[in-house]
Amino acid sequence: MTALAADPPVTTVTVMCSFRVRTAPTKARITDIHALSTRL
Repeated sequence: MTALAADPPVTTVTVMCSFRVRTAPTKARITDIHALSTRL
């Protein structure tokens, strides 16, 4: 029962961390694309 009770918070933290890791590269790519477009 304790394992099931501890599951939701752990999964929430994992999702939040993975979401931040996924959004960080996309923001960098957007800035890179913006820099390339301004150079062109």
